[in-house]
Amino acid sequence: METLSTPHVKIEYHEDTHILQLTWLNFTPTKEYREALEQALKMMQKHHVNHWIFDQRNAEVISPQDQKWVVEDWTPRVVRSVGKNNKSAVILAKNIFGELSIKNLVDTTSDVVETKYFQDVENAKKWLLEV
Repeated sequence: METLSTPHVKIEYHEDTHILQLTWLNFTPTKEYREALEQALKMMQKHHVNHWIFDQRNAEVISPQDQKWVVEDWTPRVVRSVGKNNKSAVILAKNIFGELSIKNLVDTTSDVVETKYFQDVENAKKWLLEV
């Protein structure tokens, strides 16, 4: 397993399942949020990953500027880099405002990344591994 940890996020590549998991630990300022997603993209490219988990349980609100950046910049680069047929499992935030911001972000990328919401990581992994 390849792992990268910061005070805001833990990024893990699971070789056995070929899944990249980002576990957000708390509120993440813009600079750190974008740096984490850039590191995740590098790991996706390195391992040819097109299934990932965003564990948002401890995340807070994602700023409108960061949401726009994910939609207009980061997601298109992910699709160009790792191809289509991407699946993203999202473990919803405990914080209602965090949940609303991630749902808003997912709604705007659903045409290029198949996404489903979950309450726990195990069910998310099961869905990602379905053929």
